[in-house]
Amino acid sequence: ALPILEQDEPENPRVQYMLAVAYALANNVDLAVAYLERTIELEPDNRILARQEPDFERLHEDARFEALTASEEENEESE
Repeated sequence: ALPILEQDEPENPRVQYMLAVAYALANNVDLAVAYLERTIELEPDNRILARQEPDFERLHEDARFEALTASEEENEESE
């Protein structure tokens, strides 16, 4: 089977999530956060997955990651 490319499935949250993981592992924080933002937009439950994802450990210090993966309650408290 051919690999699924992002341009083939731009609305697929799983593809976006795996790209976020790949960029996190490649230490490209900006792209990892961008794909993470997109996957959460497409599938809000991915926020919870991302918080528990060991491959995102290096992103934990990034304020954008913290904001994206904060729970609904935490988001409401900070507003």
